[in-house]
Amino acid sequence: MKRYMALIKQRNFFLLWLGQGVSDVGSKLHTIVLIWLIVEQTGSTKSVSLLLVVMTLPVIYSGASGRSVCRIQVKKKYNYRYRYHQGFSRPGHCFYS
Repeated sequence: MKRYMALIKQRNFFLLWLGQGVSDVGSKLHTIVLIWLIVEQTGSTKSVSLLLVVMTLPVIYSGASGRSVCRIQVKKKYNYRYRYHQGFSRPGHCFYS
């Protein structure tokens, strides 16, 4: 618990953690409002289930394909190009990275 409290006391981490919490609450409220709207508009439980399936499919797909996407070795090439252009766009950046 001490390590957790020490982490929360760091301002940057706390703001990131708080922002993620606000985002999660907003996502849940968005889902509730969409369900409520569909029930009010159509009154159909099939429409609500279709909405939930459509909202869940990207999560399932990204979870299943995440491992294969992470194994692609594009990062090195992209990182090199990014740093190369960054050096020209910001003089002195190479001294700070």
